[in-house]
Amino acid sequence: MRTFPCISRLPLAADGHTVTGYRMKTAPRTVNWKYLPGPLNAAAVKFELIKWSTDQRTSAAIARQAALMGLSETTYLHRLIAAGLASNEGDSIITYDGRILTAGDGYGPDGLTQNV
Repeated sequence: MRTFPCISRLPLAADGHTVTGYRMKTAPRTVNWKYLPGPLNAAAVKFELIKWSTDQRTSAAIARQAALMGLSETTYLHRLIAAGLASNEGDSIITYDGRILTAGDGYGPDGLTQNV
């Protein structure tokens, strides 16, 4: 049986290896933050790339990745920026004193919520 830090025994799936559908129940804690209300998602990102420049190596990497996805370089950059921005927005929290932080700052190393 596998063991995990902080939890001595978790239920195993039928194959004996993977944990499925398990939620650790903890007592609710009062924290001084909440998830960012109304985070921007990738579909809502609106911007225009007017001019951009890169060095030769970066340009080759952009061209290579765009070609792999069947996109133009500009479309590839749009999708890359939109996905990154939306991901960052989804991982943001706001403290009650107005600071914006990554959600990781709202959790301790044990995975439990903490005041920040």
